[in-house]
Amino acid sequence: MKPLGRFFQVTETTDVKKYFLDIDKLEKFPITFVVKSSEKVENLKRKIKEGAEKQYGIEAVVNKYISCIEEIINIRNYLGTLRK
Repeated sequence: MKPLGRFFQVTETTDVKKYFLDIDKLEKFPITFVVKSSEKVENLKRKIKEGAEKQYGIEAVVNKYISCIEEIINIRNYLGTLRK
């Protein structure tokens, strides 16, 4: 059963252990990460996935965790929404 609303977690890192610990705490429900970074969202996602592949090495595990990341919002995205 999916919770109503969205879960947000603010972070300054792309450390896979931190992301996946937060996902585990929510029992693998979707979570949106707000990252204090001006780096492109695609690059942040790629770094997280690469870190997960190095740490776990099992594609099914990596894909399960990655699928729990509903969205990544960075400084560029956030500032863009404020200007609208």
